[in-house]
Amino acid sequence: KGIIVGNGVTNYTHDDGAFEGMSFWHNLYDLGIYDQIKANHCSFINIEGLEDGKENKEECDKLQMKFYDLVSNINIYDVYRECFYDEGVDRLGTAKINGELKTYKRGMTPQEYTPFLFKNKKDSLNIIPPCVYGSGPTDFLNRQDVRDALNVETDQPWELCVGEDRLEYEGFDKASYWIYPILKENKIRIMHFSGNADGAVPTQGTRAWINSLGWPKTHEYAPFYIEDKQVGGYVESREGITFAIIIGIGHMAAQWSPVATKHAVYQFIKDLPITDASPTTAEF
Repeated sequence: KGIIVGNGVTNYTHDDGAFEGMSFWHNLYDLGIYDQIKANHCSFINIEGLEDGKENKEECDKLQMKFYDLVSNINIYDVYRECFYDEGVDRLGTAKINGELKTYKRGMTPQEYTPFLFKNKKDSLNIIPPCVYGSGPTDFLNRQDVRDALNVETDQPWELCVGEDRLEYEGFDKASYWIYPILKENKIRIMHFSGNADGAVPTQGTRAWINSLGWPKTHEYAPFYIEDKQVGGYVESREGITFAIIIGIGHMAAQWSPVATKHAVYQFIKDLPITDASPTTAEF
């Protein structure tokens, strides 16, 4: 028995502010802003090296807005990937479904799609998540011929996410963090992998909450290899959990870096070492 989670929000104490933290190490803002964040004891960021002290809220709000301006055109799901835009597209679309005119949302706003990123923000942008092209796929999947080909029987239009009007969802500060000790106690093997260019659920936050579990290490942090002796990522094992980092890729690690992700996942499923497999003999 086991469970595998990829780039999953797990503990808001560590996941909140992790994008601001990882953005510094990916050089998305400069030392001047970083030094001001430290000097003003800003709480909007999760990064090592900050000292405790009274927060200068007014200055920190200004610094946070500077940060947002700098990263406003960065793809939060992979800070090195292309941005896609839906500018000028109406938010609502219509389609005839089984003879009845239906209205649907083209994509979701960032606050609707990733609400945990906006817990402390008053306004959401009235756009699909930045750099994610959502209107085309939404329109396509609501075409009658496409629905017929997919054997969709419901009259409900397709949308990117189920909204609060159809799903009651209650968030907790610790998100799904609480379940990990229970899984370990019941001897259920756990892997959590993370693409280290993801800004939505950054590796930095994942690493922090895994470390906070306090579980002893059984295998030190080490690289694993894929085809042509290339480093596909890094892995660290603890009692109860294996943490794999897929390098140079973002939120959709399994889609965007399939060879490295498949290697880590398959070795885990087969209960074989991830780092000890030879680059030339590992199965892909």
